[in-house]
Amino acid sequence: EVNCKVTIPNLSIKDIKVQTYCCKLSDNGEAEDIIIVPMKMVKFEEEYNRYYFTAKINIATGGEYGYTFRVLPNHEMLLDSENLDLIKWIGK
Repeated sequence: EVNCKVTIPNLSIKDIKVQTYCCKLSDNGEAEDIIIVPMKMVKFEEEYNRYYFTAKINIATGGEYGYTFRVLPNHEMLLDSENLDLIKWIGK
């Protein structure tokens, strides 16, 4: 299970989607077997416009894995929001 928090002062929760981006790391550090898991909002702090998300990642094989989080635009008219250069990757 992974968790993250996102503060979005100028957008509504319906305008974004949050995902966990997980992959197995090869011996030379390259990403393999990428898993993208939608995250579920579990808490909202209205005073700070802060949202808390969680997701469970099912890993089928052993090895070294890495993960990060990303926030993407969400709208019914967007066909492929992953390729719009609008992704915000979440760091520390």
